[in-house]
Amino acid sequence: MANGIEALANLTGLPESEVQRIADEVRANLARLNACGAHTFVRIEPAPPTRPKYRCEACGGAVDHHAYRWYALGLEHARGGAQS
Repeated sequence: MANGIEALANLTGLPESEVQRIADEVRANLARLNACGAHTFVRIEPAPPTRPKYRCEACGGAVDHHAYRWYALGLEHARGGAQS
């Protein structure tokens, strides 16, 4: 049975080294986000209008627009400003 990196390389046609680099980048981003005490996200520019990304000014971690929206909604709920 192939390992995950090998399987993804075979599926995508990317070299294993590139798949490994991407996996390492994703793990590092997740570690930054998980270690951060309080995110302050700003939109990364330039970004496609339909798929913006956001970077935390505190930790440098990045999220897509869905994660950002849910994080912002959670903050709003915590402040008592959003209706369920």
